[in-house]
Amino acid sequence: NLWIILACYIALHSLSPHKEFRFILPMLPIICILCGRHVQSFLGPRRRLMLLAALANVIAVVFLGCYHQRAPIDVNRSITDAVGNSLRFAHVQATIEANRNTSRDMSTSTSASLSTYRVDYLMGCHSAPLLSHLHMQHARFITKTLDCSPSCRSNPSVNCESDRFHHDPTNFIHELYGIQESSCESEDGGDASARTCPALEAQHSLPDFLVIMSPQLEQAEQILSRLGYTQLGQFFHAISGVGIMQGEAIEDGDLMGGTDELLALQVPFTDHRVRFS
Repeated sequence: NLWIILACYIALHSLSPHKEFRFILPMLPIICILCGRHVQSFLGPRRRLMLLAALANVIAVVFLGCYHQRAPIDVNRSITDAVGNSLRFAHVQATIEANRNTSRDMSTSTSASLSTYRVDYLMGCHSAPLLSHLHMQHARFITKTLDCSPSCRSNPSVNCESDRFHHDPTNFIHELYGIQESSCESEDGGDASARTCPALEAQHSLPDFLVIMSPQLEQAEQILSRLGYTQLGQFFHAISGVGIMQGEAIEDGDLMGGTDELLALQVPFTDHRVRFS
């Protein structure tokens, strides 16, 4: 009996503390078989209602299939594009330099050595399709993701890296890269808005690229700017939840919503990262 199979499957998965919609996808064919006859008998005489239901599903398919949570792919493509442009520019510069050197054998082709780039993903668990979208010639990528492993999450005494970054992005960046904070100087002696902050120095090496969600970037934008990072791209990720805000300056029932976006930041490439011989 298909109903028994469906009920047992859902009941067993309901016992698991980790629930996701994709876990019940294998049961959708059975659900369609069981519900198809009843849906047809209900919507058959109501053709307009059937068309409306079909349109709603088409909209959902287009959004979920083409736009929802595709930012990790787009952000990695922007990184490979930036690296590719840098490699091509270095290749052109090396070729021009070789042509100017009359003592060099002009028949010798210019070949690129392997250049290394580091990408740190400061975001939640399983949010970026790493090396599968970072392959390219003459470049090697070293990636880092924040720890949110089962061994970490199952230990209540351990605060996972992903949780620490989510709660306090600025302090986490200070600890991760060993940043020594220096005080900002006020130009007119008192106006906080007129303060100038010197560039920061990190005790640990900084990555060439940082990938971060927009809510965390808003909190850490100042420190990342002082470290020399500039925005490479901004990509739509998902529609954030809608909540109700209430306070003295907000009318009861005001709705707050928005979108989550994924951003790629980069620091200027130094000369030693791209070499041709």
